[in-house]
Amino acid sequence: MKSSSLFLSLFIGACLGGAAIQVSASEFNGTIKGSVDGHKIDVKAACSPDKKPWDWLRALSDPAHRPESLRDLNGDGIAIVASTSRSAGMATFSMKVGETAYKFSGGKRSTTFDDSGFRVVGKFDRTEGEGKDRKVVSTYQADLTVACQGI
Repeated sequence: MKSSSLFLSLFIGACLGGAAIQVSASEFNGTIKGSVDGHKIDVKAACSPDKKPWDWLRALSDPAHRPESLRDLNGDGIAIVASTSRSAGMATFSMKVGETAYKFSGGKRSTTFDDSGFRVVGKFDRTEGEGKDRKVVSTYQADLTVACQGI
């Protein structure tokens, strides 16, 4: 990942990750659908825009958690935090499918937007290690659409 993309990803996370969102099941106003690494994804989401019309948007599949403690609270095997900035032209996903964690960002070439949400399509690397010991351990395909109502 290029340093500018990493910076923007961290910036988005910092701006959107400040407070936990608490909602009831009746407050789910969106979905996250598609696939990651061959896993089908189809979950309800709690969407939070910054304003109308939205620029910053956040969608959570398990909305009582904070992004830094990604947990599957409803027992469906999937936990997702998706964040985006339409003006920056990128989106970030942090997710867990079963025991496998995925973290990736889509830039202007792989992210599209409409009034109800966004879509990221691309090929991403899973890495392990830190600093000089960081290495790519696998590559996976992601195609995820966040669609929200009433935003």
